[in-house]
Amino acid sequence: MIREIVNFVNDLPTEVFGYNLKLEDGLYIEIEISEEGEIQLVNQEGYNVKPSDKGDTKREKKGSEKTEKRKELSDFLQKCLTLQTVTKHEFQINKCFNSSEKIFFQTASPFMLGFKKETIEEKIEKENDKLPKAIKSYFGRANDFISLENKQHLKWLEQFKKVCTSKLLVWLRQQKYYTEANKKTVIRVFYNTPAFEDFQEVYNNYLNENALFDAKNGYGISEMLSKFPDQKVFMQHKSAPFLVNFRLPTEDAKAIWQFFQLRKRVLPNPLPVFIDKRELNGKMIRIINDYRDAKPTYLEILKRLFEEVHESDLGGYYLLFFLKGEMVDLDYVPSFRYKLKGMRITEVFPLGGKMDGTIENVLEFESKVANKMFDGKLIVEQSNWLKYFGDVDFDKYISHNTYNQLLKYRKSFYDFIYKSKREAIQNHSFQDIMRQGIHDFIRRDKNMEHDYAIKEKLNIWFSLYYYFEINPQNHQNMVNKTQDMLVRMREIEKSNENAFLNDDEFAFACGQLIRFLVSQSETATRTHSLLEPFLQKVEPELFKLAIARAFDTYKHAIPFYKGNERYAFDKLMSITMGHEPAPHTHMKSHLPMVLAGYFSETVFKKESSLVSQVPSETTNANA
Repeated sequence: MIREIVNFVNDLPTEVFGYNLKLEDGLYIEIEISEEGEIQLVNQEGYNVKPSDKGDTKREKKGSEKTEKRKELSDFLQKCLTLQTVTKHEFQINKCFNSSEKIFFQTASPFMLGFKKETIEEKIEKENDKLPKAIKSYFGRANDFISLENKQHLKWLEQFKKVCTSKLLVWLRQQKYYTEANKKTVIRVFYNTPAFEDFQEVYNNYLNENALFDAKNGYGISEMLSKFPDQKVFMQHKSAPFLVNFRLPTEDAKAIWQFFQLRKRVLPNPLPVFIDKRELNGKMIRIINDYRDAKPTYLEILKRLFEEVHESDLGGYYLLFFLKGEMVDLDYVPSFRYKLKGMRITEVFPLGGKMDGTIENVLEFESKVANKMFDGKLIVEQSNWLKYFGDVDFDKYISHNTYNQLLKYRKSFYDFIYKSKREAIQNHSFQDIMRQGIHDFIRRDKNMEHDYAIKEKLNIWFSLYYYFEINPQNHQNMVNKTQDMLVRMREIEKSNENAFLNDDEFAFACGQLIRFLVSQSETATRTHSLLEPFLQKVEPELFKLAIARAFDTYKHAIPFYKGNERYAFDKLMSITMGHEPAPHTHMKSHLPMVLAGYFSETVFKKESSLVSQVPSETTNANA
């Protein structure tokens, strides 16, 4: 895999390394040094610099926290951004040019010096020797990256070093733009005589050395891939005959370092690295550039690639997923299938048509199905933060059930969506997620706050009930079945039938009855949690007993028929109470039909011929 990453970086055009670069906040100062060693200001400009809070009142200080509005870079700041790519200290702080004092760690160049104003002012006030020592250390280390044969670079180093050691800080404290800058401002001063190529040449030497550690004869350990476990003795491989498992040449280590820099600001996560069709890497980079400042997602890139190469599938690439700068998943994808077949969400339980439609591809499946299955916790859509790996924050915004289901099943969904492993999501997993998720919403419902979310999940569950089965075509369509059940209940209501044809009709009727009964509650708060006690009953007889008790509780509010006229509630209640389910039937296996009956349109209608079971005061008087 190391070789594939190196090849990937080496195949990239040079301009890629400048994509999505952002200028660091601070005050930028360009100086010229005369023959006499005097400082001459060439240009200065601040970027997102806070005003000074010196001498301000508390009220003024509060206002001073406002920063300058970010704007388009001027020509000078654009030059500073270009120089930033060849002057910025990129490695651990203990590798900075003054590692003991750690005062000048913002830059790593013999022709630029960066520091925080607050730090410098504190050192000056204390009048100790740490500041001169830090400057000497900085330029001493910078000298190590200049070739001894390059006399011009050595001359510029000495000129800039002399000015920084003896005059720069005194000169800066006399400049208005410096004194007016906030104490937290980072100051970067650079010598304008060296050209960009001069900065770059020295910087390349800096990268070549620091991209490796424990280097010997041009080979070493990559800074980005390995760490010595000296401080973690229990992670050491005690039985291994070697301390490290591989070493890289300098150029490869530099390519690995460049790869990780690009990954942070340019490359998508997860990232495909094509092996068999390396020209697709170039196409991918061009697509990334089309987005400019926004970073496209992996699935958006694959979608564009499918459109451009006109192939039914893409494959032959490694898929890398990073979390907090570390690679947490690496897998080879022989074939990626972007489109899905036969996946459609039907609004069995109407929600205004927002869900109704075909799921064409895995991108739509991830956002319209998978994320809703996990209550919007799989993806933070505003920031496109994927939670397939790493810790899941457990707080008041996530239920215990969602937390557990996310940890249990998220990797399967990652493999299904990103690696086209269609077998990754098994039907029993899908059923477990939907059952537990809907039950959890019902249990926690207050004042019907989860009504929409429950119906949303029910639509997904019923629409894809057998989608993840090996042979889904051998099963009855749950969408049609639910719709047929409602028609069947109306037929029973209007006919002379006195029995259900099967247990599914019984379960659907139970759902209809429960919804009707609990809706008679006179409490101020209506809630689906009233359904929870019924769902706890496993035995059919106990389930019917719970319905009978609910009827006993709310019978005063239920109208009854007049004379020989019958109506839906009487009819379904009578048939339901008399139904004998098949032996060994458990109501949990009929949960989908119970919920279907509960959340479907009711067959119970008010009729003018119905009279209240509780006589009115007038009726009592006449009696």
